[in-house]
Amino acid sequence: MYIAPACNKERNEEQLPVLQQDDFTGNEELVNRVLNFSQIAAELKDGKMQKSGEKMLIDNAIYYISATLNYIYCNHTAAYGKIHLDTITFSLPVIATEGKAYLVDALEGYNTAVEKVREKYMKINKTTRQLINIAFIDSEMNPTLKAVDLTFEIQTGTDNAPAIAAYGFFDVEEQYWWFRDTENCYNGNPTLGGAPNVLEQHILFKYKPVPPPNCRYWFPFTEPKDFIATDYEGDGVPDYFCDYKIFYAYGPVIEILTDTVQCLGLEANHPGIHEMDYYLNGLDEILSGFLANTGKSIATINIESRFETNVNNLSLVTIQHIPHLSYGKKMIMCWEVPNNDYPISIE
Repeated sequence: MYIAPACNKERNEEQLPVLQQDDFTGNEELVNRVLNFSQIAAELKDGKMQKSGEKMLIDNAIYYISATLNYIYCNHTAAYGKIHLDTITFSLPVIATEGKAYLVDALEGYNTAVEKVREKYMKINKTTRQLINIAFIDSEMNPTLKAVDLTFEIQTGTDNAPAIAAYGFFDVEEQYWWFRDTENCYNGNPTLGGAPNVLEQHILFKYKPVPPPNCRYWFPFTEPKDFIATDYEGDGVPDYFCDYKIFYAYGPVIEILTDTVQCLGLEANHPGIHEMDYYLNGLDEILSGFLANTGKSIATINIESRFETNVNNLSLVTIQHIPHLSYGKKMIMCWEVPNNDYPISIE
């Protein structure tokens, strides 16, 4: 689905001026329009806005909702130890025959989204929490044909981020269970979590640098992409060791659920190959190729650890990592002096 940032309105152009996509290379005009959209939405919520018949393309309405949520409330470069994923769904009334929505409905949709995000956010029982990104997941025409049902993913960072001095190069003590939020399988240290947590932090260390002084990186609109291990063949030897560039093992439960397979690190049968380095480099290669083809950047990454039993043969199991990427066009906003007006807390 193509989401164009320009607003095609029929009147009252001074509120949300029509601009072409190329006009957003500088970013400042987009930020001004996002702040204007937010202000009008607040006026509508307070009953201060007079409703009118102004319309905008459906794609543009979705873009404005996404961009405003992300600029106002999300800190895309905040450091965190863990990421919590949740979703919200709400309906945007549309004029299906025109492919448009009324401006007032887009504003009400934004206000609804804010309330739904706040409700999910407040349920996270952590003293340190921060909205990192709100990603567009899907739009589906409502059976009534009078509304589009929109789904967004809320990505909230919690806990303190581990200190990573350099990318990759794991030593003998840096071996981790394949399952996320577990521990180091060499010394039992739970501080960094399992292999998915550690791999995520190294990817973020490389792909999400700190912005320049007095600047902010942000993403108006991001989409999801899941990477399936079996699409990326590894060393070509089916022995549960580096079979794919993303961790994956399938076979009899007595062979899979062993310390040797489940602990990603160094093995006596494969000297000189650290599995954490192998899977980090493999994922890095996959991501760099994908991002180069799309011209986009990483907003967040979450590596799911999934355990599955073969329903036709319960003695066969699969354990695997499924990297879940949110990506989009990274924007930068800079000021002559420090500016901490946004993002604000959604609490």
